[in-house]
Amino acid sequence: MKMSSERKKEETFCEENTPDVTELRKKFIAEAKEAEYRKNGLHVTLDECLDWLDPLGTDHEKPVHQVHR
Repeated sequence: MKMSSERKKEETFCEENTPDVTELRKKFIAEAKEAEYRKNGLHVTLDECLDWLDPLGTDHEKPVHQVHR
């Protein structure tokens, strides 16, 4: 199956402009170490986050969960 020329251009663009994953991982870890929840214990669990995210864009959206300890 042949790719359209637009699709080839899009893939080439994405490949050429993909940031170094190692650098992104280092940045993410550094930011996580400085996160507020590490200082004050306030957080939202992954399940709470997913509970909020799953219905986004539907007629059944939910309010954001409050942070807690």
